[in-house]
Amino acid sequence: MVDDFMKEQANFNLFTEKKILGLFLGLFFFAPVGLWAQALPPLELTIDQKNLSVVGDIVLYPGKREIFLAPGETVVYDIRVSNRTDSDLAFTVSVEDLAPADNPDEVLKILPPNQSGPYPLRNFVQPAVDAFTLPAGAEATLPFAIIIPFDAPPGGLYGTILVAARPVGAGDDIGGTILYSRLGSHLLVRIAGEVTEDGGLAYFTTRPPKTFYFYRRPEQFELGFFNKGNVHLVPYGEVTIDNIFGRTIKRLPVNAFFVLPDSTRRYAVDWPADNLPAFGRYQATLSIYPGYGEESRTDSLVYWVFPWPLMVAGMIALLFIFIIWRFITGRFEFRRRDNYYDPTRFGQ
Repeated sequence: MVDDFMKEQANFNLFTEKKILGLFLGLFFFAPVGLWAQALPPLELTIDQKNLSVVGDIVLYPGKREIFLAPGETVVYDIRVSNRTDSDLAFTVSVEDLAPADNPDEVLKILPPNQSGPYPLRNFVQPAVDAFTLPAGAEATLPFAIIIPFDAPPGGLYGTILVAARPVGAGDDIGGTILYSRLGSHLLVRIAGEVTEDGGLAYFTTRPPKTFYFYRRPEQFELGFFNKGNVHLVPYGEVTIDNIFGRTIKRLPVNAFFVLPDSTRRYAVDWPADNLPAFGRYQATLSIYPGYGEESRTDSLVYWVFPWPLMVAGMIALLFIFIIWRFITGRFEFRRRDNYYDPTRFGQ
């Protein structure tokens, strides 16, 4: 009896150990799958026939999206693609990394498929599909997931979702001419944590840079903003114009723009032409906030406006007045009349 009881107890313990081990293995291997399925819902492309007006182009919205995420976080967003042509189009979808442009006049560059950027994002972005067909006048909603690993360091990650279109049944090009250019929706992702924010003004000048203007005032200013940190910055501010008397005659907004890490970006501030006269000394002052903190960066410059048509007209007017004055003084003699009473003038 004791031996049988001991055997049953041993079998029960063995069964319990196997059950616990199986439960542990099941949790280890299958629980992440369940959690993943819960965190990442099915991504489905939807197409709506909206009978859009024929304009002859395709539209991608939004063009840029800023996203703040934590390590291990997964989010789902979507982009919309509109076919405003008169034919059905076949689209391909890809994800590539972004990097600062080599030319400061350009905002950024899209890296080729075989090249990773300094802050790569493409491996963490999953579109719903990699190809689809969009009828004329229709709009597609394309969802995509961003899956940030748990060990992602704080800082920025940058990529773009590219869509390229061609007529259904056509190749990539006809006669070597690309039919439709690619459009991209840029993703600027910031991973939470201790990041380095370090940016400031590189320069501020008129465009073209000069001090004296002999026809009309400058119609554009240019600034350079550098970013030495590991996250993108979004500076903004304004330019104020003061005349020689210190009176502010114009305020020009500097709309928010982004600057990728380890880069310097040029930004133009337009001052549209108007009919207001300009003459003399002016001072332009730039105040710009780097996108973090409360302290602004400032810089100023002085320029002079001497509109030569107005100056020539003024000189001609002065010359004309001088000639008239000389003519009058040469033809007529002016004598001073003393203001006193002389009795001899009246026979007294």
